Amino acid sequence: MKLEDKDMKKFIDALSGSKKDVLKTYLFVDSSTSSEYLVLRKSTETFSFNKKNGDPSTTKPGDLVIKNPQTLSYENPTGIDASIKALFDVIWIEADHSSDDEVNFKSSGTIGKIIANLSASFSQSKEYQNFHSAHTTAFKKLNSTIAPQLNTGLDKILDQQYGKGISTKVNFHFPSPKDLISNASLLVNDGVETELDEKGHGLQRSVALALIQYQASLKPASPSSNTPVVTQPVFYLIDEPEVYLHPSAQHSLRDSLQKLSLQSQVVLTTHSPYIFDQYNNVRDTLILLGKQLTGSNKIVSVTDITNNLSSNPTTAEISYVAYQIPTFEFFNQLFDKITVKSTKTAVKDVDNYIASNANITPSHSLYYQTSFGNTTYTTLPTAIRNTYHHSSSNTSQYTTEQLTACIDCLISLL
Repeated sequence: MKLEDKDMKKFIDALSGSKKDVLKTYLFVDSSTSSEYLVLRKSTETFSFNKKNGDPSTTKPGDLVIKNPQTLSYENPTGIDASIKALFDVIWIEADHSSDDEVNFKSSGTIGKIIANLSASFSQSKEYQNFHSAHTTAFKKLNSTIAPQLNTGLDKILDQQYGKGISTKVNFHFPSPKDLISNASLLVNDGVETELDEKGHGLQRSVALALIQYQASLKPASPSSNTPVVTQPVFYLIDEPEVYLHPSAQHSLRDSLQKLSLQSQVVLTTHSPYIFDQYNNVRDTLILLGKQLTGSNKIVSVTDITNNLSSNPTTAEISYVAYQIPTFEFFNQLFDKITVKSTKTAVKDVDNYIASNANITPSHSLYYQTSFGNTTYTTLPTAIRNTYHHSSSNTSQYTTEQLTACIDCLISLL
């Protein structure tokens, strides 16, 4: 994972606390853009490294580790985890997880984080400042009367039980916006009005995603004319957003998440074509994750592969690149691209173009002589194209292997 900004030191100074100077020593600089960035990952194994002072140390699986720009090795300096985590927040909605995590209004809960993020500007509002002032006035009396009485009473008991030299001091602090939000509740009426944590997991998850969609509909806050406040960026990690949703609702959620991605990093895992059917290579990144038959992990950057074909790959194209599933829809898209590239208009001329550029001779596996009307064609791609374009023809006469070979041939010509 890369955290990057034109001035990462600004974020580190504002958010990272006591370890900020140590954290700055791990900054990389992109020579082409002058951007500064940190490289992070979760450790998957135990390995040894030397701390900045030379002392040996080890990291274990699951540790948050950071890449050293000098040694290019990953390290886990003592106490740096909290400073790293302070640089960003994560809203994670899992497909199958405890309901309590979804509906918790505390700062660690999914809904609590979403609402806290929605209300981040509240602390800068005039109403909140007035509330702060009124609270300060009201609690001055507590701090000047009740607090000293508590201190005196506690000190007297401690003197008697533990000896002299121990003193206490009670302060009544102003609650932060997160403290106020953690006391909130969300009532939902689906025929019976109850708090959300009493509803089913499907409804709880739907409300969490609805809050994200609502956030996406809001305009980003305009920066102040004074020194802008450095705010903690938020990453959204959503596992299978399509769960419990009708295809049309999946499209609505997809559009909201695309809009939200203009402000925040959004990472999805999905099995649904309705979630990624507006995928764009320029704007988005698509990665295939899976298991090989051998049990090893399979990671394929679909973005890198489809870049060669189009910036807006279709679901049929993604299915072929990711899963090697050939379809007549993808084949037809490729044949149309070849037609445009060849600058030919007649199908026979395109057939000749394919035969010439793919070196398809009578001994070639893709040599396939067919006739339509008075015209004879000599390549299997053209035969499949003609069959596909005539509704009365039977496309099942071609095997999956033949369709795959033709798709690969057409891709090689683009």
